[in-house]
Amino acid sequence: FSDSELALQLTISNYLNKNTIDSSLSYETLQKSLSDEASLQVYFNNHRLAEFLNLLFKTTIKESELSAYKLSGIQLVKDDNLLHINGVMQIIKSNQ
Repeated sequence: FSDSELALQLTISNYLNKNTIDSSLSYETLQKSLSDEASLQVYFNNHRLAEFLNLLFKTTIKESELSAYKLSGIQLVKDDNLLHINGVMQIIKSNQ
C-alpha cells in the first residue's frame, strides 16, 4: 500500500521488468559470501556504507573512497543464545 500511485506503478514495473536487487550480478556475488540462515540482512551502496561506517566507528570515510564497493552487506544470524554478525565488502568490477 502507498499514498502515491506513481510509487506503486514504479514498484510493479520494476518487479515485472526484473529490475530488482535480486536480479543483479552484484547481489548474486554478494549472496555467495553470506549465510542463507540470516535473521536480518542489510545492504549498502557506497554512499550508505560510508554513512554506516562513520556512524559505527566514528570515522570520516568519504563516499568517494568506497566507490569500488557498489554493494555491501551485513547480516545478523541468531543461533540458540548467540548472535553472529557477518559483513561483506566486495570490490565489484564495473562490468558487473
